[in-house]
Amino acid sequence: EHGAPWRRPITRAFAGPSAEQLSKHLRELSQYAHVQPAVNQIEYAPGAPLDDVVDLCRRSGIVVEAFGWLLPHNLEQPGLRSVAGVVGRPLVHVLLRWFLAKGMVPLFKTESEERILENAQALADTFELTPTQLETITGPTRVDYPWSYYKGEAGPWNIPTMDFAA
Repeated sequence: EHGAPWRRPITRAFAGPSAEQLSKHLRELSQYAHVQPAVNQIEYAPGAPLDDVVDLCRRSGIVVEAFGWLLPHNLEQPGLRSVAGVVGRPLVHVLLRWFLAKGMVPLFKTESEERILENAQALADTFELTPTQLETITGPTRVDYPWSYYKGEAGPWNIPTMDFAA
């Protein structure tokens, strides 16, 4: 149908799929969408079992926007703590640098002007991480990753993405 959002020329990008089912949704979308997604927003941090989704996005030119990364269970990862100690930077700054080095966009959620300025300063911090440090932070994939936004059986691969019947 011509009026469908994914067919309208004003639609610049569509990021419905939020890991196998996620990759499947993105592959299916690439078959019929007239405008390919520019961004895929997913809960992601080092150790999250979504490497296949991130790889597919990278190969397809889709930017990964990560949310849910600034949580205690992510900041307490031994690899991150180790690298932060070696480079002498705050954990958040090191994790931000990891995201940027991996070509991902870390999303922030705040209403505090002070926090917005702190985040901008963290992003302006220009130190670099070595490939070994990046790998240390990445660490092994965790099958028991503590999802914050997908509870119980509703892991990210079980979330309905689009309903075209409506």
